[in-house]
Amino acid sequence: MDRITESLLSEFSKERELSSIPEDKRFEHFASYITVRRQHAETFDTADIVTGSGGDGGVDAIAVIVNGSLVTDVEAVVEQADRVGSLDVTFIFVQAQRSAVFETAKIGQFQFGVLDFFQDTPALTRTKAIQQCADIMSAIYERSPKFKLGNPACRLFYVTTGRWQNDPVLEARRTATVADLEATGLFREVEFHCVGADGIQTDIPQIGFGPSPILLPFGSFGKVESSSLAKDGALFICPAVPSLKNTDFPIIKTHLSLSFHSNA
Repeated sequence: MDRITESLLSEFSKERELSSIPEDKRFEHFASYITVRRQHAETFDTADIVTGSGGDGGVDAIAVIVNGSLVTDVEAVVEQADRVGSLDVTFIFVQAQRSAVFETAKIGQFQFGVLDFFQDTPALTRTKAIQQCADIMSAIYERSPKFKLGNPACRLFYVTTGRWQNDPVLEARRTATVADLEATGLFREVEFHCVGADGIQTDIPQIGFGPSPILLPFGSFGKVESSSLAKDGALFICPAVPSLKNTDFPIIKTHLSLSFHSNA
């Protein structure tokens, strides 16, 4: 790993309080943040999309964006379908490798893992996180009449610390992966991006890291003022309540960004 990427990974790990976990796992969170942040402007926690190890078919993270929102459970899909009346969906898959090269075998593994994800009877054993994402996927396709803007989009990102140099063998494998996914008839578009160190280093200055969102239930706010979080700056998210006024929260200060997100 080159010095610049290593430094960016270290800074990201500190910002997201991931420094205590192994480097390969930190890189999965790092790569997932960079790629999904390209598609999703809202703050999110990478723990919600990283799929964990074992039985993942080369898929290190899955993000499902529905009507502009990152959904992490079936209930959110149902709510979007009922409230909005239509579903505009993007599936994002990430494979993260610290290797300084792109590998044909890794692309093949990634291809198989993504294709298997959309099978009614998967060949691969699914982790709990993968299965949760598969349940969301099934709930989405069960509501396909609400695809008023077209079928879902599917975007794959293979991230390494190397350089993509348009190697003909690698490019053939990448193109074949796109063709195989298009052949399923499940998507309006399929993209497969191979992101190297240059892509990582270009993206970070544009998107930044930002704080990890912190979900606070009502009743917790009286404890925040004395917290180092308020001193250091953080993004707090709480359920919105009709007629709620900022004056109800004396802890709101210049160092604290308080964002209200309604589930209504």
